[in-house]
This record gives sequence, structure tokens and C-alpha cells, in this order.
Amino acid sequence: MRVADANESVEFEIWGSAPVQAFGVVSGREFYFRARHEGWCCEVADDCGQLPSDGFANTTGFSRSGLYENASYISLRAALKIIDLCLREYLSLGA
Repeated sequence: MRVADANESVEFEIWGSAPVQAFGVVSGREFYFRARHEGWCCEVADDCGQLPSDGFANTTGFSRSGLYENASYISLRAALKIIDLCLREYLSLGA
């Protein structure tokens, strides 16, 4: 499923199960979401394009995570709600 919001400079694709994943761009930066096992993570790369989960946890990248029972099979609708909350928080920080 492709998702785009030109007003917020957001564009990504979401798909799958075990894991559910989304890749895309928000405000010109790489964005990644993954839900697997009992949790999820949502990240936006730093200004050098490095994601916190790629070993760059001490950068200016954005990262949020949380627990979700049986996250490997989260519905796309539920995943989209989590992504929306995370990206709204990221954008509110002045991205």
C-alpha cells in the first residue's frame, strides 16, 4: 500500500506480515517502520542519512518504539495509526 501526504512531505509504502514494514521519506529524510514479534520501531534518518537502528543511535535521527502483542501480524490500519503518531511527533520537533 502506498501512502502520500504532500502537505507533510510524507511518502512511503507499507506491506507484509512477519514483519510488517514501511519504507519511505518524510521531509526529505529516510523513514523506516518495522513491527515484529512483540514490538515495533519507527525511525527517521539523521541529516547524513543514517538510521538509529543501523548502529547510529547517538545521531540526530529520530527513533520511537513500543510494545504491541503479536506485532508480526499487526493490521496495516493499526500500523498506520502508529506511524501517523510517530511522524506527527517528528514533524512537531521542527523537522
